Amino acid sequence: MNSISFLTLNIVGDDQNVFPYVDNKDFLRFDVSKLAQWEMVFEHAQSLGLFLHFKTQEVENQGLLDNGGLGLERKLYYRELIARFGHHLALNWNLGEENGEWHPNPPTPPQTTIQRLAMAEYFKQTDPYQHHRVIHNGQYFHDIAANNSQYTGASVQTSSPDFSQIHGAVKRLRDWPVNNGRPLAIAVDEPGDAEYALRSDALNPEHFDARSNGLWGALTAGAWGTEWYFGYKNKHSDLTAQDWRTRDNFWSQAKHAIDFLTSPI
Repeated sequence: MNSISFLTLNIVGDDQNVFPYVDNKDFLRFDVSKLAQWEMVFEHAQSLGLFLHFKTQEVENQGLLDNGGLGLERKLYYRELIARFGHHLALNWNLGEENGEWHPNPPTPPQTTIQRLAMAEYFKQTDPYQHHRVIHNGQYFHDIAANNSQYTGASVQTSSPDFSQIHGAVKRLRDWPVNNGRPLAIAVDEPGDAEYALRSDALNPEHFDARSNGLWGALTAGAWGTEWYFGYKNKHSDLTAQDWRTRDNFWSQAKHAIDFLTSPI
């Protein structure tokens, strides 16, 4: 286990309790005490070798700042994230969870292709460390894979309970033409169905589908990693889990995969 995925802005989103501001109505004033506490968490994570996956917005709030555009509110938010946290060694900027125009009843306006591309361009221009820049589906990735795109990868979500979509989804993206002279780097960041995804050891101690279709399916297709979602109907869910040892059997299986793929022949 060497990564952690988290939201930095979920006003209007699933949990609605994470934001960098002094309150959830003023998008120009940042809570510097709160952000200093975030930095303590991130520094600790990095000291343990954890990769930081910044999910900067959700599908529900993608149009919250500047109606989805690259205006004062959004630029200020991105600059604050880059200035305070961009110095960390291992991270990526995810510019939208389940992003784009696909949700049937979006609470805020869905972002357009121009807006999706503008976010990556701004991070390319502003981040002195040039960290990995990705976006998550929702809307599929066709519009972020052109030569005028500054995305360096795709953050892939699937929906099948047995994780059977993963190998094909990764392989298809890896087979796309190169983007600005390089292929998209692919990570599977929410495998499985929304309700249960990676079940606890108590419910599924062998994790056969997650191991064979999810973990190995991603790695053998060319993904650089997987991040596991705990499902909203599980007892230890994506919003309520306090102890990752509820899936301890599976983390051991992931370690076997890493050892196999990195051990000398």
